[in-house]
Formats: sequence, C-alpha cells, structure tokens
Amino acid sequence: MNEQIRQCRIDTGDFVGSTWISSPKWTPYMESIASHYPIQVPLFLTTQVVLSNVPADLTIPITVLTRPLLYDSLIWGMTAFQSVPVATAGHTYLNITHQETGIPWVAPNTIGYAPLAAFAGMTTNAAFGGPVMFITRLPDAFFLPAHTQLKLDFLRSELDVTPSVTVILTMLGVQLVNHTPGFQTPEHVEMPNGEIIPIG
Repeated sequence: MNEQIRQCRIDTGDFVGSTWISSPKWTPYMESIASHYPIQVPLFLTTQVVLSNVPADLTIPITVLTRPLLYDSLIWGMTAFQSVPVATAGHTYLNITHQETGIPWVAPNTIGYAPLAAFAGMTTNAAFGGPVMFITRLPDAFFLPAHTQLKLDFLRSELDVTPSVTVILTMLGVQLVNHTPGFQTPEHVEMPNGEIIPIG
C-alpha cells in the first residue's frame, strides 16, 4: 500500500474503511485543527425524521436540532437512508444551519434548500436500508464546536399522495478531545503554505 496514503488516513479502527474504498483522509485544514487534540474518536451523529404525506404538510419544513456534543467535532461526510424510493416519493430537500453562527449551508435563495443527495450518499428502497452505506464527502470538514447544535430543515418536494417518508441522516467525522487544564478551542490554524485562517 502507498505509504503516503496510509499516513493521512483517519484511525477509525476500520469501522468505515470498506465503505470509502480508500478510507476517509485528512485534509490540511482537518489536520491543522486536529493537531490541537491528542484524542480523536470516530463520530456518527444520526438524526431520524418522518415527513408527512398530508398535502397541507408538504410545503412546511420539519425542523430537527442535533444533540449538543460534549467535545469539538469535525464532520467530513454524510449518509442517508430514505424509506421510500425517490421515484415514488420525490426528493427530500434539506438545509443545515449552525445555531451558533446562524449561517445556512444553502444560500437563502428562492428555494433555500438542496436535495438531500447533494449532502449525503443515498440509499432508497422499500426494504429501508441495505448492506452498503453510501457516503458523500463534504468539500472539506465542518468544524462543530462542543455544546453547539445544527438545525436541520427537511422538506418534501412532491405535491402528490405518497407514503410518509422516513429519513435517517448520519453525519460522520471525528470528535476531538483535549483534557489539558486550561485548554481552549483554537480560533485560527496554520495551513501548509503558512497562511493563518480562522476555524469555521
């Protein structure tokens, strides 16, 4: 195996290695943040929502808050299961907002949402799940500070009578732990080119 690839792999105990084929890898941004934390633990943050098939509910988003985590975290990918195929139920739309900053992941344009498949690898079948977990990597990791939450707004797209749709969204990443007395979450990190950038 290429030694350079091996060095940048996240040590997950191979919980998710096979689903990524070549395993998740650190980016320079992720590495710079994680270097402040001696303990790095795999993160699986799962949210489940049921979207009604009642016509009056189809234009009203369902809002769910993630649970606040004890430690700072990096989210680097997502996977989702949808109980009803897209061909039957249409696309589920999603917007994510970090509660601490109020910045949405999808620009507040006319729609204000993006298809769930733009965020997460999708499995959609009547059996609700399967042996393969499809994962979509984010362009780079999202830093989620400890004790903060993400607001997830889900919206159905089809104005027809189809079954209620259950969606299970799992965010994957690492929790970052530093128990050093007086440790404070870093606000800036240094990139390989020497540039100092703010976290987040």
